[in-house]
Amino acid sequence: MFSFDIDFAKLFDLSHWFDADPGFPSGYYLVLAAIYVAILAASVYGYLVYTRKTFSEHRFKKRVAEGVSLWAGAVAIVALALFALRFAQVPYGSTRILVYLTLLTSVGLAGFLVFYMKRLYPGRLEAYEARLLKARYAPKPKPATPPSVKRKAKARRR
Repeated sequence: MFSFDIDFAKLFDLSHWFDADPGFPSGYYLVLAAIYVAILAASVYGYLVYTRKTFSEHRFKKRVAEGVSLWAGAVAIVALALFALRFAQVPYGSTRILVYLTLLTSVGLAGFLVFYMKRLYPGRLEAYEARLLKARYAPKPKPATPPSVKRKAKARRR
């Protein structure tokens, strides 16, 4: 039923990418769909359970982990919807270019995640913790006295 044959001559042919009726997908689509199901399950677990359990005390880390989970889940949902269209052989909805673009988006998201964790995250985490430390030791403003309390104190003095 599924074949794992790749025709490299057609792989770079644009008419092959935009074919409105590309036929039944190869077995690689099934493997990719299973990978995206695993990514979706991991992102749901990461958003609902892992972030609340691991980063409950650290708001910045929790927010970053939730963002990563949401983006990975969104890309996985779009990819699975496109795979469903591909397997259902919907005309114009099952073109190969849509799946290729989703794969490219996934690679781009993974690359940005590596860049963010290596370059941006340490600085932003340090800045967040410095703000917390500054706020912790900053003098607290005195609470404002309501006007009614001031009037009552003035009336007692008379």
